[in-house]
Amino acid sequence: MTARPKICPTTGELYFFGYATLGAPYLTCHRADADGQPAVSRPVEVGASTMRHDLHLTSRHVVFKDLPVVFDLARATSGAPGMPYTWIP
Repeated sequence: MTARPKICPTTGELYFFGYATLGAPYLTCHRADADGQPAVSRPVEVGASTMRHDLHLTSRHVVFKDLPVVFDLARATSGAPGMPYTWIP
């Protein structure tokens, strides 16, 4: 789950997401109703497992940044120091 879920100021719904590193769907957007009950889980089509940290809400949209920091399975399993992500512009 995201580190920074957002509450819609109009509806009181909670928006959050999960992301996968090894296979699609790489990103799934979730919404809970104002009582905290799960309401919707919807995959979001993205091209790769990019690092996700936050989302943004507008009055009509949930916005995700598609950043060029991509999970690197080879780096993750190689024992290399540091985070298992690679910058791919």
